[in-house]
Amino acid sequence: MHLPNSGRIVLIDDKAEEVEPLIRALGREPVPYIHYDGRRENLPKKPLGGVRYVFLDIELEGMEGQNEKTKASGITSILKKIISDSNGPYVIIFWTKHEEIIKAVVENCLSSGIPPVEHISMEKAKWVNGDGDGDGDNIQELSEALQKKLEPIGAFLLYIQWENILNDSCKQFIKDFASHVDPGEDWSRNTSYLFYELYKAFVAKHELEQQTEQFKCACHLMNRSFQDTLSEKTSAGLLLPRGFRLMKGNVTDETKAKLNTSLFTGRSLTSKPMSGNVYLFSDKNLLTSLKKFMFKEKLAPDDIELCTVIVTPECDIAQNKTIGIFVTEKELKPSHRVIFGLFYEISGEMKNEKKKLHDRGKDGRFIIGPLWWDNKKHLLVIHTGTLSFLTEKDFSEEPLFKLKRDLLFDLQSKTANHINRLGNYQIS
Repeated sequence: MHLPNSGRIVLIDDKAEEVEPLIRALGREPVPYIHYDGRRENLPKKPLGGVRYVFLDIELEGMEGQNEKTKASGITSILKKIISDSNGPYVIIFWTKHEEIIKAVVENCLSSGIPPVEHISMEKAKWVNGDGDGDGDNIQELSEALQKKLEPIGAFLLYIQWENILNDSCKQFIKDFASHVDPGEDWSRNTSYLFYELYKAFVAKHELEQQTEQFKCACHLMNRSFQDTLSEKTSAGLLLPRGFRLMKGNVTDETKAKLNTSLFTGRSLTSKPMSGNVYLFSDKNLLTSLKKFMFKEKLAPDDIELCTVIVTPECDIAQNKTIGIFVTEKELKPSHRVIFGLFYEISGEMKNEKKKLHDRGKDGRFIIGPLWWDNKKHLLVIHTGTLSFLTEKDFSEEPLFKLKRDLLFDLQSKTANHINRLGNYQIS
């Protein structure tokens, strides 16, 4: 299917009789949609995110007799009310007979910060007037014509396919999970019991008072299981769009840094120190020692900063099993297991940057990057032999970012292996 199955389609047309064939065609697929008639009072209170297709009529109510520039400006203003600046990639399908205004609307969208990645035109007059008599055969013909129009969009359809699999996985997971509770008057209460059991399994004996925090803990456990459902659906049902193929090409180092940052790091959603959080840390002696240990002589970058990463297992934080450290004779503060590394800007290629690193200690070296930080390429080089403890008061600043699960687990595993290694003393 070239259309999203999760309600990411917007129809903008002020005449119900003219948009009806399209509504019936989408219903036959079936795909959900949101319809706006273009009137200001009926537009969303705040712009939407995640819209993938906009079926757009050009001449809406009140635009009759206006010149092309005025109509294009009015249409763009409506789109700004519907499409968020952070929406992501989307396609406009001009559902109109006013071809002359399409170019102006696309240019206005570009200058307004909501550029579509592609736009196509479907002459709605064919389906509304001439051949468009509204019978069943005509609706099927419209559906087929729509799919054919969407095929050349190319790589955009990769996102559609993946989002559809994601939505199908959600439906499958909820169906399976909800099947453990029989329908009836006690369904809601018994479902609540299930979520409570998930919460208790996540935190063990550590009780949380806030109901929202309990629900979050339950969902953390569900997320882990959902990843398997998503993987199964992806393996079984994900198809490459017809006529499209993945191609090898040139990807700049800057793009690679941005991709790494997007895939493997995120922002911490709480001020509380959490597993994977990366902080700047002030310790001149440790910084100097790590620079000398990690870099070949005189090759350490000038503007290099010491960082620390929390590697405390997530379950220890959730279940309040962090080790306490006495900060005074009577005051005990919870602590976190951390490792240290160096964070610095790079300008050259990765292979050249790695040549600056010393061979000694490479079995404990963990390189993350390139990353995109402060509009520049950066590298984070961690040494897993620096395992230590810090109390929560030592994390006074906001984290730079948070390492996502897979990368964090790999780092935790390599830290454990480095500490437990016996060494290899073969005679060669």
